[in-house]
Amino acid sequence: MSKRKVPDTSKEAYQSLDPAKLNETYRKILYALTQMGESTSQEIAAYLKIDHSRIWKRTSELERMELIYKPGTKRLLKSGRMGYCYRLKGAAIPQTLQELKALKGPTVADHSRKIKSISEEAKQLNLL
Repeated sequence: MSKRKVPDTSKEAYQSLDPAKLNETYRKILYALTQMGESTSQEIAAYLKIDHSRIWKRTSELERMELIYKPGTKRLLKSGRMGYCYRLKGAAIPQTLQELKALKGPTVADHSRKIKSISEEAKQLNLL
């Protein structure tokens, strides 16, 4: 079974994101999870006083980066539907913002560079 093709508009939207702001949003989400424990994306957004639309997509990205995971529990959302909870992954859970900033691994800028290089390769192939 093949994976779903990502639309060009989605790639362009992702590339237009500011890596510094994106990293800050990731840090805020991770910090909120250290303070709150297991939480839904709506609960994280409410804790951070940030619009939910800015949080929900970042939680799935953090999950792909293997920094958080869904333990399988669900809670009732404002919509009346059930939503998955997220929890920090790893044995050592950071307790301060400084510890969160020290997390190792690929950054958003690394992912952005990789996407950019893939799109440039695709443009080169289209030119041939």
